[in-house]
Amino acid sequence: MSVTNVADSSRDRVAALAYELWQTEGYPADRALDHWCAAEQMLQIQETEMQTAPARPAPVKPRRRAARRSRPVTQSA
Repeated sequence: MSVTNVADSSRDRVAALAYELWQTEGYPADRALDHWCAAEQMLQIQETEMQTAPARPAPVKPRRRAARRSRPVTQSA
C-alpha cells in the first residue's frame, strides 16, 4: 500500500467518524471542524491503544497423556 493510499484511507476513516458525530449531534451546521478534530483525536487514541496493547500469548494445547497399558494377566499354575 502506498503512502497516498494510507493517507486516503486515514482521511476516509476520519471523515466517516466525523459524519457519525455530526449525525449524533443532530446535524448542526456550524460544528464541522469540531467533529473533524474530535474524530482525528478519537482515531489517534484508538491507534495508540492498539499499538501499545500487549499481545496475547498463543493458547497452550493440553498435553495428551499416554494411554495406560494393562499388564498381561499371568495365570498362576
